[in-house]
Amino acid sequence: MPSGLAQDSVPSSAPSAAVASQAQPSPAATGQDASSVLKVCSVKFGPPCANVPPPALKAPSPKFPKQALQKKIDGHVLLDVVVDKNGLAHDIRVLQPLGYGCDEEAIKSVEKWRFSPATLDGQPVAVEIMSMWNFIAISLNDPNWPVLNECNRLKR
Repeated sequence: MPSGLAQDSVPSSAPSAAVASQAQPSPAATGQDASSVLKVCSVKFGPPCANVPPPALKAPSPKFPKQALQKKIDGHVLLDVVVDKNGLAHDIRVLQPLGYGCDEEAIKSVEKWRFSPATLDGQPVAVEIMSMWNFIAISLNDPNWPVLNECNRLKR
């Protein structure tokens, strides 16, 4: 039976340049000033920055698109996300697309995420983070995946 895996990497605060945009509420529409969106403090980003990143409280994984699974597409989708003071994801942009429906599924998943807000000196702040989703097309009956086949044999 075919199946696929989609995994998220830890959000980072690396610099970003949008490749493609998705229609999402602007910071102004969500009650934020665009200049008030901070990065998470790191070696690359010093003050003003959020000294506590937004931990995910609810983080559902995306579905693996049928089209990508049928074509055995492997790769990753890199998203730039603004997490507001309420812990909601906004202004989601695709920085590195994969296509075959994977970009859309990654966005749908992040839209459902809920975070504890990032903080600066104990106060909630909006931050920009990055999230990478790895899509790996596998078939549990594929002879090219001996480890999975061995695990399946042992389960029987």
